[in-house]
Amino acid sequence: LPTVDSTQPDEPVLVDLDESDEALLVESLLNTPQGRARLQSLLDDASAALAANRLTTPADDNAFDLFQSALSLDPDNDVAQAGMEQIIRRYVRLAQRAVDRGRYQSAVTLGKRARQVARQITLTDSVAEALDSVEEYGYEQTIARAVEAERVGDRARAASQYRSAALFKPEDAAI
Repeated sequence: LPTVDSTQPDEPVLVDLDESDEALLVESLLNTPQGRARLQSLLDDASAALAANRLTTPADDNAFDLFQSALSLDPDNDVAQAGMEQIIRRYVRLAQRAVDRGRYQSAVTLGKRARQVARQITLTDSVAEALDSVEEYGYEQTIARAVEAERVGDRARAASQYRSAALFKPEDAAI
């Protein structure tokens, strides 16, 4: 994070900060009323975006970007961390609903979005398990539907379901 060195009042010079200097700068910012107000504003806006299901879109007005901005100010902020986990859980639920409705490509896309958010934070075990369950759930549901289609002699539907199962586990050669 570059900062301005004001050794010469008329000629500011950018100075590169190392991580420890940057951490001190962020910490000192949080010790000011303006810094605390900025952090609280980000958390409030992020919570409102989450409540409105603006998880990762639109750009610059979504829960992900706002919680991430809060974490850049306060990397250990529990509210922002929990908010990021809520985004992941919401995407997991949406992906599972998409599977239930037979919208497999949407389910895969939603699962990928959850993983993109997950890469930005340290996950709790329960969130990691929920995230891992998305692909497994989609795979199991499509295989079950394929087997049922085979049982009733609908080979075209069975083939379609097997192709859908491959969306969730493309590495599975048995599909």
